[in-house]
Amino acid sequence: MDGYVNRVIDMLPKLSDDEVQRIVKTICGKNTMLDSIIESLSTGLVIVDKKWKIIQRNKAANRYLFPNGIDEARIDSEPIWNFTNEPEIAEFLQKTAEEDKSNAGEEFSTTSSDGSVRFLSVSVMSLVLKSEISGNIIKIQCSGGREGVEQLNQLAFLL
Repeated sequence: MDGYVNRVIDMLPKLSDDEVQRIVKTICGKNTMLDSIIESLSTGLVIVDKKWKIIQRNKAANRYLFPNGIDEARIDSEPIWNFTNEPEIAEFLQKTAEEDKSNAGEEFSTTSSDGSVRFLSVSVMSLVLKSEISGNIIKIQCSGGREGVEQLNQLAFLL
C-alpha cells in the first residue's frame, strides 16, 4: 500500500479533483476492509507504541484483556498494563517492557465474570515500520471455556 500511496503523492499535481476523490475513496475502502478483518479475528490484537501505550486494539483483545472496559481518557498517557484486569498478564507485559524483549510469550489461566476458566496465550513481538521498531504487537489466543475444560478432563482421564 505504501508504494501505491507514494505514487499517488507524486502524481497529485497532475490529477483532476475527480481522480483525487476516486483515489481517496479507494484508500478509505482498503482501510475499512483492513479494520473489518482485524475486528473479525478471534485472536486478540493490541498495538502499542514504544512506551507501551495502546494505539489500537480489536474486539477480541477487549474481551480477553479489558472485560470491564478502558478509561479512554487515560489511554494516551498510561501503559497497557495499567488497564488489564489480569494482574499476571499485566506483570508479564511490564516485565517484557522493562527487559526490552522483542519476542516473548507466556500462557495464563483466567476466570471470567461467569466463573468459567479460560486459557490465554499472550505473545509479544516487535512492530517494525520502515525498518525501525516503532512499538509492539500483542497477540492473545484463547483456548478456554468449555473446550479448555473438556481438554483438561480428557488429559486427566488419560493420566
